[in-house]
Parts: sequence; C-alpha cells; structure tokens
Amino acid sequence: MVEIEKLKERLKEKSESDDDIGNFLEMLYKIVLENPKSEILEFGVSDRGSSTTAFLLGCHEVGGHLTSVDKRSCDNINKIVGDDNHWTFLKMDSKQFTSKKKFDICLIDSEHSYEQVKAECNVLDKVMKKRSIIFFHDTTMMPQITKAINEFMKRHNCFTSKLKEKNGMWAVELDD
Repeated sequence: MVEIEKLKERLKEKSESDDDIGNFLEMLYKIVLENPKSEILEFGVSDRGSSTTAFLLGCHEVGGHLTSVDKRSCDNINKIVGDDNHWTFLKMDSKQFTSKKKFDICLIDSEHSYEQVKAECNVLDKVMKKRSIIFFHDTTMMPQITKAINEFMKRHNCFTSKLKEKNGMWAVELDD
C-alpha cells in the first residue's frame, strides 16, 4: 500500500526539480481534486513517474483511479507505488490500448512522433467520456506532435489552452 506522505513529498520534490514536466505537476494534481472519483488515463510513465505521482496523490485524496500505459516496465515508480488500488499499470504500447471503461482525464507523454500521437488520439476517440480533458506534453519541444493534436481537435468540438512553460503543454477539453 502506498504511503500518502511519501507521495506528497515526492510531488513537492518533482515540482521543484528540473524535471521537464515539473511546472505542470501541481496543475495535474489540482485537476484531479476538482474532479472527484475521476477515471484517469496516462500514456507514458517513465521511471521518474512525475505525472503518475501527481495523479495518484489526487486519486487517493478524492477517490479516483489512474490507469498508466507504457511499453517499458517502469520499475522505479512500481517500487514507490507498489500495490495500490487507485492505480493500474499496463506494460504495453499505448497504440494497442482498449478499454470498456471511459476516462475523464488523460495525459499523453509517451513517444513524441507524429505517428504515435496520431495513433493514441485514435485510441482516445474510443475511450474518453464526453466533457473530458486531455493534456498533451512536450508540445513546444516536439512540434511534430502538434499536427496530430490539431487533426484530433478537428474531429471534435474542442477548447484548447496552450501552456508554454518549459517543454509546453496543451490542454484540450472535449465537448462532444
């Protein structure tokens, strides 16, 4: 079972570090708090597990659940989190992800190619709830992914916020 205090310490440490997503962790955490009992999907974890930590802390506080998908084993974050009923980790390529469950919140921060993000957006077409929010990380550093995001937005009635700090983050709110 995960210790909440360890997650809090880890979130503070990651938010203050030079981590490329550090500036956005508090926002991700607060989004979960504002949406109790949310189903959250995360494509891309890495051994740092920074966004995983932010989402999980929020899930513990308001009763949500995080499903993380990465084709790497992510052993470091698994050691920190361990057996946690608020978290499911799936070792697989996110392009292959399917679910009967529908998600409220998603973060895409996996491979940064046009093809990968386009395939992940096709997955999102099937698994996101109406009125959900999707975060795309590294939009400034990896401009090739913005083409896939724009194509996704054309298929949906969306509102977009473009956050420019560090590597960039787009927040896309689905309304259809």
